[in-house]
Parts: sequence; C-alpha cells; structure tokens
Amino acid sequence: MDLFGLSFKHDSNQQGFSLVEIMIVIAIIALLAAISIPNMLRTKLNANEQAAQTTLKEISKACESYRITQPVVTYPSVIADLTDLNDQYIDASVFDLNGRRGYLFTFTAGPAAAVEGVIQTFDCAARPITANVTGNRWFVIDETGVLREDLDADGIADASDAAIQD
Repeated sequence: MDLFGLSFKHDSNQQGFSLVEIMIVIAIIALLAAISIPNMLRTKLNANEQAAQTTLKEISKACESYRITQPVVTYPSVIADLTDLNDQYIDASVFDLNGRRGYLFTFTAGPAAAVEGVIQTFDCAARPITANVTGNRWFVIDETGVLREDLDADGIADASDAAIQD
C-alpha cells in the first residue's frame, strides 16, 4: 500500500494493521481534536454569553410590564413580584440558584421613594457560574433598558460600564 509516499508492504498471510499504521491514525485524530475542541468550547462560551444578554433583556421587559400594570406605577421590589404564578411576568427558572445556561441572575430593586413606596430603579446582573468556563463577561441591565458589560463586576449598571450595541 502506498500512502503519502510511504510504502507499506503486507504479507499475504498478515491480518489487521501494523503498529505504524495505527500510530499514524491516532496522530491524525489527536491533531484534529487539538484543533477542534478549543473552538467548540469557545463557541459554547459565546452561546452562554449571548443567552445571558437575551435573558437580561427579557427580565427588563418583564419589569416594564410589571410597572405599567400596577395601580401605582412602580418597579418590582423582589423577584417574587415577577415570578408569582397569578401574575407571572417571567419564568421563575431564570433566577434558579443553579444558574441558567452557565450564568446566575440577580435582581436588585432600587430604594423606595418616600411617597407611597414607589420603586423607580432596578438593576439586574448576570455573572458566569464559573469564570472562563461558562462565560467570561458580566452583564447588567437597569430601568433604562440599556444592556451593559459590567466591567467592575459589582452587579450595578452605571456610566462606567460599557453599553453593548445590538
């Protein structure tokens, strides 16, 4: 047999593959794995980050829906306001303590105003469950609806955090 300029002669009584042939096949498989596995992991990490951004946008929309349906216009004060079975604005699994698609989501209501306890702000953050494995970046969104990369990883959206363009 002639493979890549190498000549392999088989004895007519010989069955199976020679050690050299098996080693060549193993080397080719190892090379392909070394090239493809990091790309697959990077793709999974990017998918988790995109899912986290989408989930934060959904949470922001749920907060706005909650706000406009209240007799006194206010944002939710706790997660349960959004996930209550009677008036469910978003699925409770989003805030699961085990995370969702590699990220953990936290919700923080702003301080209530002196008049009627109206909450005018909120922050919602997404952080990777395991940094550099399930995600590399932290994200935040607030009542403005602007999705930001949380550069200081404090879970609060502010002007020092870079806005993410759609």
